[in-house]
Amino acid sequence: MNAAKPWSEALEVSSLNYQNAVWELECFLEKHPNMRYAQEKIDKDLAKIGPNPLKRLMYFKENLLDMRKRLVQKTEELSDKVTQLNHKIK
Repeated sequence: MNAAKPWSEALEVSSLNYQNAVWELECFLEKHPNMRYAQEKIDKDLAKIGPNPLKRLMYFKENLLDMRKRLVQKTEELSDKVTQLNHKIK
């Protein structure tokens, strides 16, 4: 049994999870262009990290999922505020 095989498989799965999360975040940002500043922050962070896949995975684990949750929450809050303002206007 090759001891490196489980590690390489785990890395491949983590890489796919990372790619999927990035894709989901990009789709979210396309639907919510007012959140484009988040994409700019991610791009700057990834440019600093460079092409190292392990460092990018760590960035993903530490930041992207949490950032996506915060963006969704902020969008929902803003949507609620807009709804409240629309009711006040009526």
